[in-house]
Amino acid sequence: METSTKSRVRTILVAAFGFVLLCANCRIDEKCNLLDPSCNGWGLLASFKINQQYLYITTGTASGTIQGFSVDNFTGAITAVPSATVTGLNIPRGIVASPGGKYLYVAVTTGGTIQAYSINPQTGGLTLIQSIALANAYELAVDPLGRYLFATNNAGVVTEYVIQSNGSLSVGTTGATSSPNVIPVVDTLGRYLYVGSQPGATLDGFTIQSSGALGSTIAFNTTGGRTDFVATAGNYLYVTDLAFSLVRAYSLSASSPTPALISSGSNTTTVNYLVAHPALLACYTLHSGSNAIYVLPLAANGGVTNGTAFNAGYGVSGMTIETTGRFAYVVGGANILSIYAIGSGGSLSSVGTTTVGTTPVRAAIAAIYW
Repeated sequence: METSTKSRVRTILVAAFGFVLLCANCRIDEKCNLLDPSCNGWGLLASFKINQQYLYITTGTASGTIQGFSVDNFTGAITAVPSATVTGLNIPRGIVASPGGKYLYVAVTTGGTIQAYSINPQTGGLTLIQSIALANAYELAVDPLGRYLFATNNAGVVTEYVIQSNGSLSVGTTGATSSPNVIPVVDTLGRYLYVGSQPGATLDGFTIQSSGALGSTIAFNTTGGRTDFVATAGNYLYVTDLAFSLVRAYSLSASSPTPALISSGSNTTTVNYLVAHPALLACYTLHSGSNAIYVLPLAANGGVTNGTAFNAGYGVSGMTIETTGRFAYVVGGANILSIYAIGSGGSLSSVGTTTVGTTPVRAAIAAIYW
């Protein structure tokens, strides 16, 4: 990889993730083992230290809520933050925090808005900045430098918003997607936006221009039957195919949003969600019908391998991984939030559970740095 590209990668990762994905001693095309304390990524955290992390979830009912928790960076344990509770939202769903943890954005589906909040760095409390209209807002993604927010809805449209210096949003460009109600993801370098096409086989890709504007839709057909859920990590894109019970791994190009297939890993049908570990340890698929989380370890080239089922004990619907990559938070049926420690190969072991509001659907981490 060219030196200028490496420099850009490091600049973005330092600004947005605090060495979550790579460290200065690792080559850009290699995995950084965050679980190994000898990795230089841990040493660099002495300069760019995670001061505090907060976990936020949405509960998707007609009287839905946002609930917030402070995260213990060493144990993964959480403590409720009363000032981060927001009530009276009509089916909130997608939720993302800006890199650096200053702002939180929530898509309220039936309410038809995107809610923008500032995050108190000392307490995690939320203060409403803006409520901007978007009919049937569904899911959200933010670019790695926190400049742009992208939102999908049930009309097959993805809308770009420019994030202002105070966290408020101004409407930018829009793009057409092959299907409504899809989850958008942005690649690690902020070059491309991707959305699946439940239940079709088309994967939509957009180039994100320097202004944040979306380029023309580039729709390409995957080798499978469906592209329900997508996730990105490093220089890779991961796509579920419910028709063939697979997760496919693709490498990303610097010149085009069209990815190149690397490999496939076996999974099951009825996937509800897909998450990729930021340090490329594994992909995780959630299955509410079987109460399972499938763990699919990733190979050195970013390829996905066959998955094994982990029994969550309840129907799971949303998952997020905290910034150091050591703990995962899963929400779903039975109104439970589960905490898992992440081990070798992305394996999961239970740390604890807590009861949350009715029908939790999504979760997001906000990391505050100093």
